[in-house]
Amino acid sequence: MNSKIDREKLIALFARHSAEEIFKEDSKRLKDALGKKKFQDLAQDEEYQKLFSTLTALRDKLDSAIAGTTGKEQIKYCLLLIQEIKENEPKEHHEMLEKFIKKGFFNDWQPGDQQYYKECYDMLCKWKDYFLSYTNRNCIETNNDFKEVLLNVFGDADFEKNKEKVNYLARLIFRYFRENNLDAFFDQYSMKCGDDIKEEIFTHCQSVFAFVQLIEPVIFQAGDGGQENWGYLEFQAFDDWSRPNPVGDCKRFYFLLTEKTGAIFPARLPGDYKPWKSCIEGKIHIQDLKSMSKGEIKLKIWEIAQEIVKARQQVLASYLE
Repeated sequence: MNSKIDREKLIALFARHSAEEIFKEDSKRLKDALGKKKFQDLAQDEEYQKLFSTLTALRDKLDSAIAGTTGKEQIKYCLLLIQEIKENEPKEHHEMLEKFIKKGFFNDWQPGDQQYYKECYDMLCKWKDYFLSYTNRNCIETNNDFKEVLLNVFGDADFEKNKEKVNYLARLIFRYFRENNLDAFFDQYSMKCGDDIKEEIFTHCQSVFAFVQLIEPVIFQAGDGGQENWGYLEFQAFDDWSRPNPVGDCKRFYFLLTEKTGAIFPARLPGDYKPWKSCIEGKIHIQDLKSMSKGEIKLKIWEIAQEIVKARQQVLASYLE
């Protein structure tokens, strides 16, 4: 079965009808959708048979999940099934299911319910697990402070080439989270500071389940020549968005300090930064990274990754109650 058109015809058919309806009258709906000759040809096609079995099973699961429901209740069960399929089956299956819902049910919902579905679907399928906030200021000093660990991971050539412009400690943190299959706003190859991606910052601060920030003394330094302090603005954006809608005891802030607490804050801290300082002091998850070995840092990141996975589940559950 090589035709993408035939594949989409089948998906559209299963979006509009249950498997039972499709099989009625000697599969009349199926023959009408594909054409009798195509139907006969595909009946001997192994790829078609596999696709047809998958679509039948997905439609049966959907019908079972939403039986007897309408409106927002129906939407919640659709979303819960998407979540289940996304976590336990191939990506292709949840994409098929989403097409069933958009083509077969979405237009029957009220506008407010449609918006609720869109928002929750984005959370399930488009949000990142966490936002990684850091600074590139004085990164050569940071890189030299952690040189032994960083060289062990990234190698001499890459490190020496980029140590004056790339915060390799932030990249190491990202790498260890990625080993735990957590998805971040930044990817490994386009980590940029806030000044380079202003238009994206606030959008992404409001579409993640957790906020992870690498805290170095230099992050509290006021911007030169009127430059924004993006470490502070990123914290503020996530805090302003998440604080009005708390989710029980859900942990959503994670601060990783390069120094001990007493040595991390400057002698004079701008008044605007006081809430930031209070939040850091109340939610520290790693202190004094400088004193840790590579294995200890990796273990701490694994522990935080477990907490972020839990936070994701709690936030999703609060929207799907």
